[in-house]
Amino acid sequence: LRIARLSAREQERLITGAYHLLITLAELPKVRQRQAAGCSQLFAGLLKKFPQYTNIAAVTPQGDIFCSGLPSLSTAPNIADRGYFQEALKQRRLGVSHVRVGRMSGQPNISIAYPSFDLGGAIHAVVSVGLDLSWLNTIAAQAQLPPQATLLAIDDKGTVFVRYC
Repeated sequence: LRIARLSAREQERLITGAYHLLITLAELPKVRQRQAAGCSQLFAGLLKKFPQYTNIAAVTPQGDIFCSGLPSLSTAPNIADRGYFQEALKQRRLGVSHVRVGRMSGQPNISIAYPSFDLGGAIHAVVSVGLDLSWLNTIAAQAQLPPQATLLAIDDKGTVFVRYC
């Protein structure tokens, strides 16, 4: 129960931090003007400073990634089918995913997205981050579990995404 409470508080803290970062990124001219090269360079630099993120990206309202902190794939994936993206776009607010494997990072994460509005109030981009789940290992290590104890974190489909022994 103590570990669950610690995990919930830490997840809330990390999501709040990501929310504040996304609000700021959504206002940047490089995002608003869809300057792919400059935006990607900026996001790559931010990824080095914020290791808690698996990627930072900006996406068109159609779901096409035009800016990413990770090196480009030959074809950047479209994320229009992702629930967190649809939530940010349709509800015009923060969208948060369940645990999933990032299409660009290949790592399990929680994806968080926020819309970027033009001066007329229309959404012209969505910025997102993938929240790395390695913080769960840190909490498990600090919990001082008994010698035979194993901590598993599973998603809503039963997939194990963190195991600590």
